[in-house]
Amino acid sequence: MGRFAATIALVVLGWSVALLPARPVLESIWPPRVDEIVLADGQWVLQSAAAPGPSLGAAEVLARSRPLSLLAVRHSDGSLRYGFVLQAPDSREDGLLLLTAPDREVQFSASDIEARYHPNALNAGQRARLAIVNLFRRTPSRR
Repeated sequence: MGRFAATIALVVLGWSVALLPARPVLESIWPPRVDEIVLADGQWVLQSAAAPGPSLGAAEVLARSRPLSLLAVRHSDGSLRYGFVLQAPDSREDGLLLLTAPDREVQFSASDIEARYHPNALNAGQRARLAIVNLFRRTPSRR
């Protein structure tokens, strides 16, 4: 049993060392969790937990959470927006209305949505599957 555990530990260590140079690539394709940060002035912001956005300055943070209802929408131009669903589509042709900040709504037409998912509700397997999809989406095709 001791040799088996040591072998597993060495394999895990070997893979970890081998993947260190790939860390920037993995960070760019791995779907991060998203924090909702509530400030003392009543405003709130959505920030990726992996790569925090702009500094909040001197604003006092009252609460920080990772709401499961938060939706991530990948636009056809490659941009990624986070928000809360205000109006869900009734069919595949309908658009989507997101609240991305206080008093800030963004309308997406169905044809402009490449993908959508709930980043804080993904388990490890779903994150890995989405990372693989993101990797192939980023890889240029050979034509």
